[in-house]
Amino acid sequence: MLVLYRTNGDDTAGKMRPEGFSKLECLRTYVASAEAFSGDLEFVTLADGPSDEARLDLAGTLGPVRRLPGLGNGKASRFAYRVGAENHGQETVLFLEDDYLLRPECFAALDHAAEVLEDVDYLTPYEHPDRYRRTDDWRLQRQRVWFDGQRHWRSVESTPSTFLARVDRLRHDLPVHLGACLTPTPQGRIRWRTLTQVPGVHRGWGRAVLASPMPSLAVHVELEQVSPLMSFEEFGFGRAAG
Repeated sequence: MLVLYRTNGDDTAGKMRPEGFSKLECLRTYVASAEAFSGDLEFVTLADGPSDEARLDLAGTLGPVRRLPGLGNGKASRFAYRVGAENHGQETVLFLEDDYLLRPECFAALDHAAEVLEDVDYLTPYEHPDRYRRTDDWRLQRQRVWFDGQRHWRSVESTPSTFLARVDRLRHDLPVHLGACLTPTPQGRIRWRTLTQVPGVHRGWGRAVLASPMPSLAVHVELEQVSPLMSFEEFGFGRAAG
């Protein structure tokens, strides 16, 4: 598995964070998950613009750090997707944003699911709370559930930009991934709804299958975005900003 960890220097970026939040603490959970993983792992950091040197030093213990010349979110995402698609040493690639908290078993669970769930093209470690607040999936009668022998997964129509892709599928879908990143802020929801063929969005692209775990393997560190059965306190952060 190739991991492409994309990071920038801003801890807040205008987002509502829990008390004590730092991207360095998020990275420490990535390191713990990497250390708990016994499979073949390649970890590359893509540092977009000025970043905390302590964070880059820690990331460097896992693999090479490539400094990007302040591309910004959209262009840096396009760069990462191209790197993932050009990879010939691994069958899967995990794109990691820098503001998640991962459970130690995250990398191993994603790798296992990719091996067992052969009809799933993309996996996200994050069970988005929208799955319990929106009706996009079940009202279309398209939701599926799998059990990989360790945990359940279900099909979803969208996820943020932290996800695992099969490299061959990523290459096939690369124009969609790149097209979603032409703006400074990537249009992730349009991207996924195109790939998963949500009616009214799909434009003839071969339908992809995206699945998320139940329970979640990660939490996006934004207030009101906490996955069920997870909490910021589990990782040592307070519930609300100070």
